[in-house]
Amino acid sequence: MHLLDELWNEVRSFKLFPALVAGTLSGVVYGVNCVALATVIFGGPLSSFIFQGTGALLFGSVVFCLSAALMSGFKGVISAPQEAPAVMLGALGATVAAAGVAGGQGDALFMTMIALLIVVGVVTGLCFAVVAYLRIAGVFRFIPYTILAGFLSATGWVVCVAGLAAMTGIAPEWGTALQFIEPDMLWKWGPGAVYGLALFLIMRRRNSFPIVVASIALAVALFHVSLIFLGISFDDARAAGLLMSGMQERGLWPAFRLGDLAQVDWNAISAQTLGVLAATVVALLTLVMHLNSLELASGEELDMDKEFRITGLAGAVAGLGGCSPGCHMAGGSLLNRKLGADTRLTGVVGALVMGALLFLGGELLAALPVAVIGGLLIFFGLGMLDDWLFNLRKRLHWADSAVVLLIFLTIALFGFVVGVVVGLATTTALLIVRLARTDVVEAEFTGRDIHSIRIRSVPESAILLDRGDRIRVYRLRGYVFFGSAHFLVNRIRRQLDATPPPACILLDCAAVIDLDLSAVNALGGLVRSADPCGTRVAFSSASARTRENLRRNLPSDIWNRLLFETDLDRGLERCEDILFAAEQSGSPDGNTKSRGDLLERIADELDRHLSEQSFFEETMDRLEPWLEPREYEAGETLFLPGEIREGLHVVVRGRVSVYDSGGVRLFQAGPGHVIARHATFSTEPSRTSAVAEVNCRTMMLTPVARLLMEKNDPELGLELYGYLLGAEDG
Repeated sequence: MHLLDELWNEVRSFKLFPALVAGTLSGVVYGVNCVALATVIFGGPLSSFIFQGTGALLFGSVVFCLSAALMSGFKGVISAPQEAPAVMLGALGATVAAAGVAGGQGDALFMTMIALLIVVGVVTGLCFAVVAYLRIAGVFRFIPYTILAGFLSATGWVVCVAGLAAMTGIAPEWGTALQFIEPDMLWKWGPGAVYGLALFLIMRRRNSFPIVVASIALAVALFHVSLIFLGISFDDARAAGLLMSGMQERGLWPAFRLGDLAQVDWNAISAQTLGVLAATVVALLTLVMHLNSLELASGEELDMDKEFRITGLAGAVAGLGGCSPGCHMAGGSLLNRKLGADTRLTGVVGALVMGALLFLGGELLAALPVAVIGGLLIFFGLGMLDDWLFNLRKRLHWADSAVVLLIFLTIALFGFVVGVVVGLATTTALLIVRLARTDVVEAEFTGRDIHSIRIRSVPESAILLDRGDRIRVYRLRGYVFFGSAHFLVNRIRRQLDATPPPACILLDCAAVIDLDLSAVNALGGLVRSADPCGTRVAFSSASARTRENLRRNLPSDIWNRLLFETDLDRGLERCEDILFAAEQSGSPDGNTKSRGDLLERIADELDRHLSEQSFFEETMDRLEPWLEPREYEAGETLFLPGEIREGLHVVVRGRVSVYDSGGVRLFQAGPGHVIARHATFSTEPSRTSAVAEVNCRTMMLTPVARLLMEKNDPELGLELYGYLLGAEDG
């Protein structure tokens, strides 16, 4: 009822007139397009059945267009049989004819072809419906663009060839090339080729449905005027192959009767199983391409599962009538939007126009010149070549352009099945090469560049400043597989040749998706190479899947030498401990001067530390009247997330770690460090927690004590603020 109300409101709105105009133009253009596609599908030995094939395609067009108009999320959409699946089915029809069904001609051959169309239509429709039911339609957004481009550009070439074949009755091949330049043959295909080329050039400058409709009407009128001028009757023109021929006395619908299915050669159908599956893939690629085009051009995000379901159910019904697969027409639908016909009425009107052609337009379609139909096919084919081969190469990398050209040539020379296989293989190989060349190292730094947040002694801090480059940290990203892992391991191995070698290599896996078996083996080789150098290999933020993958595929002795920490900070802390242990065991390079420089740095750091400690103790003595001492045992919390903190804490003894709400350690505080400095100025709930790592003592300044201190000793208050600005925060 909601749909009827929506349609009634649109009938009464200002969109009625644009819908009537756009719907009528769409119905005429795609109605005539059905004749052109029927010429592609029912060519060669089946050419006498083009008229009946047109009826089957018109029936399917009505089903596609009406269902999309009433149910699609894109208002103003037009849906109809597509060129790409039609070309594929034309190739299958030629194969069936060559197999010798009914001697390659007659009603049995036609009905076998109709049965093939029914099988393809129903199988494709059901596949689309299953995809929608499983809600996986969005996955097909990731089909490589190069495959779509190569496939569609090759389709354009095949459509052009089909146009020439329709006008001449001869398949354009190397062996028949000379026949096309004979004078009698030139008159058959020349005018149609000129018409198609001229329409293509005009439409490049101004893309508009009225131009196509006007060109068809003008070309048909000129043709019939020429027949009258030359004194050629309709029958003579039809006998000469200048007009559409077929069994028009039966009408366009029904294209066949149920009893005719008894003539089907089902063995010939079963022999085309691979072709049926290939046609289904072709139809899927076509639908994805048109849906993506609609989203990109309109800025609207469509429900892919819904559109797949609509197209699938319509395709199954249309297939039962002998129609080839179809879907949304992006070009026509977007033109309707430009005409202001973004309403469901547009598709309904288009379906009614094509229905009128199906039941009442037999004589009208029979008067269509073959040159016009062939010219339209050339026009469609040139448009696809221009869009997907020539223009696209300007926007693609040369390697992608080469893949598109390879797919185009393969399909043109060897057919769609081989072309799709070659396209998938080539695109996959190119993707692997690119991924292998992609640097999986998001960032690289040393222990000098970044430290753990653990409080270090003065000698340890000096060691980190002086020898921190012996800790090498690699922040990895993405999927690490055999190609990228090879570059990573070679990059790290160059560090093992340094003097002294790294004390620890840390691989941060927070952004790693997974490692494949070859990457695991490569990392195992790295551990073997690092062990004789005294270098430990550690992982931080490795997922459970990554750890299990390493455990299952590495020998136990190598697995036991690996180090794992929960996050980057803990990993840095472990690597720093390894560096300190290595330094305490003696200078790794035996350089006396280096150790002398280190001792001098330690002395400087110690002097600075003692000065800071003296200032801290003096300040604490003056602040003591205003501070409250607090004692905490190891593991005891100072405050938790969501609590109102009593005041700021100055750590006097011990260590306190501060964590975020997710349990990640933010920093570690020791003597002289301030924790929750804002708590003495604000009563906002805490976003962090603080935990005593060992028995510790703090001095707390409450907001009340701060106000009293400012009132009684303003100078001390200023000194406190200066200290808070300079002290390390917790």
